Amino acid sequence: MQKNKLTIAKNMLKKRYDISTIQDITGLSKNAIEKLIAKQE
Repeated sequence: MQKNKLTIAKNMLKKRYDISTIQDITGLSKNAIEKLIAKQE
């Protein structure tokens, strides 16, 4: 389940959703999302 949430978050980041919206939809922490952003750069 966590892997699906990460995939959803990655796709949302590509579409330029803000961190707060991604948190609301996926339930991921801000820290987890920021790590995804760092990996994409």
